[in-house]
Amino acid sequence: MTTIPSGRYMSVREYAKQNGVTIGAIYAAIRTKRLSAYNIDGIWIVPKNAIISNSRNTDGRMKGYSFLRKNDIEGFKKIRGIGKDENTAR
Repeated sequence: MTTIPSGRYMSVREYAKQNGVTIGAIYAAIRTKRLSAYNIDGIWIVPKNAIISNSRNTDGRMKGYSFLRKNDIEGFKKIRGIGKDENTAR
């Protein structure tokens, strides 16, 4: 049995409208456990003050992005290892 903490809740549709995102994005956040929500008889409710957590990758795929934002292409290449001599890159 799941106990739901007391507080104010809203439907997925209301939460999506309030936060300016699609309903699908809310369900995706619930499915990936980035948004706390409760399912009561097939209806999802979301705490009014809930926040969707960040899903940023931590595996290095975004490495060097700050250099790109500053238009520092050489810094981006250096941090990503792009343009190194092919013999030393292996």
